[in-house]
Amino acid sequence: MTCDQSVAAPGDACTRPGFACTADRKSAVSCQGGAFVLAETCSGRFGCRTAPYDGFAPGGSGNILCDNDVAREGDPCLDEGDYACTSDGSLALRCTGKKMTKFRECQLAHCSILHPTSKDTEIECELSDDE
Repeated sequence: MTCDQSVAAPGDACTRPGFACTADRKSAVSCQGGAFVLAETCSGRFGCRTAPYDGFAPGGSGNILCDNDVAREGDPCLDEGDYACTSDGSLALRCTGKKMTKFRECQLAHCSILHPTSKDTEIECELSDDE
């Protein structure tokens, strides 16, 4: 028997390694030591969603897709060097030490995330003339 662990909250018990979405679809949680912990915020327009099992997810469960293109400074993150923008577009953020940290200020609130390929992420941030 297996348990559906595709939706969970921080603190919920878990039985195998892997990720889940929170019920509001705004965060991804990870199974650590028998309990789910907040792994990453998914504040982009697609939120957190599950994808069909592709043969690679731990425990035979589906994969979690987290749209983390929008974040707040200090939010947890998984991929070092990953980029995000604040919701108002004024800051470009970068994942450093598993936290989203200020990368640069963007003039005219013009920060956007580009995905030229499925594995690449680039950031556009309009800078002032003196930068």
